[in-house]
Amino acid sequence: MTDSNSSNNPPVADIFYDVSDGHVSIANGLSYDPDGDTLTKESSHTLGDGYRLEVLTVFDGELGDTTSAYIATGCGYYYHEAPTADYSYSLTGRTLTVDARNSRGAYLLWEFGDGSQSSDVVTHHSFAEPGTYEVTLAVYGYPNRKVEYFNVTVP
Repeated sequence: MTDSNSSNNPPVADIFYDVSDGHVSIANGLSYDPDGDTLTKESSHTLGDGYRLEVLTVFDGELGDTTSAYIATGCGYYYHEAPTADYSYSLTGRTLTVDARNSRGAYLLWEFGDGSQSSDVVTHHSFAEPGTYEVTLAVYGYPNRKVEYFNVTVP
């Protein structure tokens, strides 16, 4: 049963493209739903003279978001964008909240230093024991990945 007082936040669509072997591969990027709802994703593209227009729509069953990207081409080759790893975090007790909404990439992986991982753009992780943990954010995209590290001291 859904609480009638709860609100559904809209999802956020994000496109990331990479190029391998001269072909464009479009990823859903770091699309996410702030409420953790499962997303349905639809994409389409249009080819033009010197560009490719990609359109991505994500839908959480109630609300949706659409974004687009023009991918410049030159001499028959596509250019790619490099991944970026930009994050924020907060620690409340033994619970770490991490947020990579400002990152750009095809997909990401958080490693929390205690053997746990998550591929969610925004997630919460509870540490079982106090200590200092090295947290890693790896954002992947062609032709490489961007990795950032930070330490958290859990009381």
